Amino acid sequence: MGFIEQLRLHPFVRLLIPLLIGILLQLSGFLPIFPEILFIALVGLLAILIFLHLLIKNSRRFIIIGVGINLFLILAGVLITQLKDEQRLTPDNLQQGMMVGTIVKQPKAGDKTIKTVLETEAINKNGKWIAANGKIVLYFRKDSVNSPQLAIGDRIVFDVAVQTPSAAKNPHEFDYRNYLAYHLITKQAFLRAGQWQKIGNNIPTDNISIWAAKIQQSVVSIFRRAHLQPDNFSIISALTVGYKDLLSIETRQSFSQTGAMHVLAVSGLHVGIIYLVLNYLLSFFFKKKRLWIKTILMILVLWSYALITGFSPSVLRASVMFSFIVVGENLRRPKNIYNTIAASAFLLLLFNPYNLVEIGFWLSYLAVLGIIFLHPKIYGLLYFGKSFFGKMADKIWSLIAVSIAAQITTFPIGLFFFHQFPNYFLLTNLFVIPLVSVIIYVAMLLLAVSPLPTVFLFVADILDKILSFMMGGIRWIQSLPFAFDQDISISKSQMILLYLIILSFVLILLWRKSVPVFAFLGFVLVFLTTTIYSEFAVNRQRKFIVYDISRETAYNFVDGQDNIFFSSLAGKEKKLNYHIKNNWLALGVKNEKLLNIRQMNNNHFFRNFLIIQNPHFFLKRNYIGFYDKKIVVFNRDYTISPRTITKKKLKVDYILLSENTAVSIQTLLRLFDFKKIIIDASNSTYKISEWKNDCLSAGINCFVVPEQGAFVKDFSGFKLL
Repeated sequence: MGFIEQLRLHPFVRLLIPLLIGILLQLSGFLPIFPEILFIALVGLLAILIFLHLLIKNSRRFIIIGVGINLFLILAGVLITQLKDEQRLTPDNLQQGMMVGTIVKQPKAGDKTIKTVLETEAINKNGKWIAANGKIVLYFRKDSVNSPQLAIGDRIVFDVAVQTPSAAKNPHEFDYRNYLAYHLITKQAFLRAGQWQKIGNNIPTDNISIWAAKIQQSVVSIFRRAHLQPDNFSIISALTVGYKDLLSIETRQSFSQTGAMHVLAVSGLHVGIIYLVLNYLLSFFFKKKRLWIKTILMILVLWSYALITGFSPSVLRASVMFSFIVVGENLRRPKNIYNTIAASAFLLLLFNPYNLVEIGFWLSYLAVLGIIFLHPKIYGLLYFGKSFFGKMADKIWSLIAVSIAAQITTFPIGLFFFHQFPNYFLLTNLFVIPLVSVIIYVAMLLLAVSPLPTVFLFVADILDKILSFMMGGIRWIQSLPFAFDQDISISKSQMILLYLIILSFVLILLWRKSVPVFAFLGFVLVFLTTTIYSEFAVNRQRKFIVYDISRETAYNFVDGQDNIFFSSLAGKEKKLNYHIKNNWLALGVKNEKLLNIRQMNNNHFFRNFLIIQNPHFFLKRNYIGFYDKKIVVFNRDYTISPRTITKKKLKVDYILLSENTAVSIQTLLRLFDFKKIIIDASNSTYKISEWKNDCLSAGINCFVVPEQGAFVKDFSGFKLL
């Protein structure tokens, strides 16, 4: 069956494609059209389509109307994305003013602050209250929230400067501002004691999201009463209702590195378990004549569960999907799973087009598509007979086939975003998935018996033991040799090529013709070529980078796979991973040579020499030679007197100023012949301003890292694909 015939059998797939195109056009800024003009165009196009449908009666009608519908959906995708954009905080240029709003996200404690999200109601500017909509991220200093305690639904008033989050200023750094913008948040504020006040707790009747979050917290509080071990309490909260704020970094790593992270993201697995239990129980009570009652009850329960989980995106996807399945069964329609999946994606994107930029959205749908299409083909490779042991082996093989199918369609995007691969994912899924089903059943029982203290504690003890057994098994798998590969880096083009390879392979299975075979071989060849070129470019790269990290000094010399890194980040691994690690992965460097800038004196010369071990790199105190480039670094440990006298200016390429070093631009001009001054992010605003003005007066080429972002100088001329 050809591609066109396949599309005709799946109408929602045909509708989804142009909608996706429209959303992508708007997200890329390709069509800068006002919403009012778009709305008029859509109404006009709809009227034309109706007129053509009534006027044209021959076969050309289907082609013309088909083209018109596709154009209509593309423009609709652009419009709904624009309308969603308008939900951001307005007016957008606001910087200061009294603001009132309601907390809509459970506050989460960090090291020094408590973070939450506020839904704004009104802004007082120039003595006038202006209605406002949109969300803002709030950070409360911990010493400002001892009393009263913050919770979802609290209304607060505050008067503080509202800021726009900074964009990523380092290469390949996570762009937090962009992430917030995709969640319709463009502002943030930092509040100290005395700058805000709680004025009540009121959940708007029309805000279902707040109700959902409150219900989610009610369920979490029941689990808290069960007195589970801390790790087990955080796991059951994430596993059942999708509340992951309590998970420790170690627990997240254990699940991620063993390939079990998907069970913590409440998704189709959990909704599927509830669907199967309901379908089995209700089949005894409602026969064919009252099938509609069963359908309504199942949909109500599925969406009640979605409400309990706080309407997490993954549960919304699964609930929409299973709702279509339930309705289809009631209408006695043949199951068309691909159409059902496309319908759920279509509705979710209509509701929120920014689902398209969520990694979870893609992982969820790719996993489901992989399981639906590839599982039967992988499962059919082996047959174990009808004996007892054969049936047991068959069930195990079916679970293995599901894991392989899901892994095939999700591993490229997983490598690109998470840079790791769990080698024992099959073992993990064989152990975890059956256990998760039991845990969900026991957790549902625990919630049901929560009004009965004795029974509640008995069931809680059983649940605690099962969770401890599962966590012990996961940590054992994590401890196995070669349990996971980490620090894997592929480019976006390589990820796309991997998916083209998978798609062409699927087409081979579908059509068994020569065209997809040649496409498969072609994509494999291109992928191998890009990989070889990337290795060549990595080995030839030479870079000098000064990173933008607030109040820190960090500069990097990259020579092939050699990574020589000077910083004040000793003991600050969290900052290092957030701002820099992704760039190292993208550059493909292997040999990390970390040096503390506090140890640049002669007492540490031999130690630093042993660490660096690079024939193209020279270091003497704060003078650095890298190939033919010369750099001198001034910081609090190294400066020069303004009265220093030299017969001849020292020729250097770059001067790096950091840590408010006591050196003037006039002194540098007298002692050095240089090409550029670099001012890093460890300096104060006052000192930066002073140096900038002096550079401007003297006509000096000056690069200010806190304002312009990381300074990156590439000496190689090669670029990674």
